[in-house]
Amino acid sequence: MNTIQFPISWVRESFPALNSGDDFIFFDNGAGAQVPQTVLDAVLHHLISRSVQRGGRYRQSREVDESIQKAAKACNISECARLGRSCIRDECNFVHSNRKPGNRRG
Repeated sequence: MNTIQFPISWVRESFPALNSGDDFIFFDNGAGAQVPQTVLDAVLHHLISRSVQRGGRYRQSREVDESIQKAAKACNISECARLGRSCIRDECNFVHSNRKPGNRRG
């Protein structure tokens, strides 16, 4: 029987915090703060070029609104697929960062 080895070296290399060179060990739980380089790159891109007010009439604002709508749709679709049922719009709640939770933008 052929077995496929889990690529643990590749996974570890994907997380910059785990490659700092010192002997520190992160004993985080499932909600830990360590993220892969791809997430750091996406956050950096957002902070540099997409940290704008939502709901504006200018291009960057519209692009951010469209991106959030795509993310909400993807979240809803993947969660519904995982649960094996049809999608319900209110399963994901994406809000403005300066608004109180539950004060959704439709």
